[in-house]
Amino acid sequence: MKAKIVSILLAATLAAGVAPTTAFAAGTAGQTKAAQPKVPVIRNLKVDKQEISFSIQPQKGIDFIVYFSEDGGESYDETGTDSVFSADELTPQETYSFYVEARNENGAVKKTKVFTKKTPKAQTRLEGVTEDFSKKAREEATDEVTVVSPAGRTLNVQMKNSKGKWVTKEEIELEDSYDEQSLTVELPNDWWQKEKSTWRYQIAANEQATGFTSESFEIKAQRYYQNPKKYVQVKTKISKHGLKYYTSPVLTTPASTKKECIEAMIDTAYKYKGDPYIVGRSGKPGKGVDCSGIVMQACYGAGVDLWPSNPSRHRLPKYEYESRYIARMKTLKTVSWKRAKRGDLIFYSKRGIVIHVAIYLGKGRIIHSWPGHVMVSSATNGRWGKISKVKRIFN
Repeated sequence: MKAKIVSILLAATLAAGVAPTTAFAAGTAGQTKAAQPKVPVIRNLKVDKQEISFSIQPQKGIDFIVYFSEDGGESYDETGTDSVFSADELTPQETYSFYVEARNENGAVKKTKVFTKKTPKAQTRLEGVTEDFSKKAREEATDEVTVVSPAGRTLNVQMKNSKGKWVTKEEIELEDSYDEQSLTVELPNDWWQKEKSTWRYQIAANEQATGFTSESFEIKAQRYYQNPKKYVQVKTKISKHGLKYYTSPVLTTPASTKKECIEAMIDTAYKYKGDPYIVGRSGKPGKGVDCSGIVMQACYGAGVDLWPSNPSRHRLPKYEYESRYIARMKTLKTVSWKRAKRGDLIFYSKRGIVIHVAIYLGKGRIIHSWPGHVMVSSATNGRWGKISKVKRIFN
């Protein structure tokens, strides 16, 4: 990088507060003997990542010439007659040389030794990083940051994975400069795949600039789809209801749509198709379930907990007809049979008492567990009883 030389002309005689000699004032040549130069004294020498500056102790009737080299002393440029010197826009971690001559009007010269200075590394910083924040899934998540000393490197946007390791999700090329660069970071879409994710920014060191790693920050993903607050809420994780009791894994993410939630519920139910009907059971696929049992597990697969109904309680004798308690849940919206949609719960009664529950598939079909096995069948069949209520899980 070619140095920018900034010299401030401060005539040495003026800086010393002394009237100029014949060398600088009107008069007859030779009437006054020329001042003899002394070896210049360098003061206030400062070196930072991009600048070398100093001042020179004034001498009466003497000019100063600074010779500055950007190639480590192989060649020098004369910068002028000044007593304050500044060379900026230098390259960090480069070696520069200079010396100063003191010269009178007759050309007599005294000079300093050669000074050799290496500029330090530029200190990299990242400012304005947003602390933990919350954002709705599927929306754009951005962060406004300022990079100090970008130095033509790469800003790595990193996310911590499930094993606790940092994985680079995006690389942003930075300007080849040691000034400040402001930019908008768009977080990759991975951020909303988890309810909570941890991120950081990282810039690797190079020969001219130090590296930088930001403090980590957390992004909380609000669900893209969620039921109104008065209804059952869709969750990313369902707590196990007793260590011995199975809970179907949640198949949805914060980014899941309403349709995806419904399909996750039905996909979970289909895992039980053909399994034996066993009263009071709500376990793993293949182990047997009853009508309430398959409904609870299917809901878990979509991220819905029908608490207080749960597999542990369902085993107790007085709760084998868990469908009756689910039918009374105020956090499930009641709709008419004519308005039933895919994913709704269909309740059947005999003599006014709920005896059965099924998951509606649409087009007059249900999936349910009935004495024998889990099956797909017509929603209207006298064997199941009379359709007495329809509850909507996803509103």
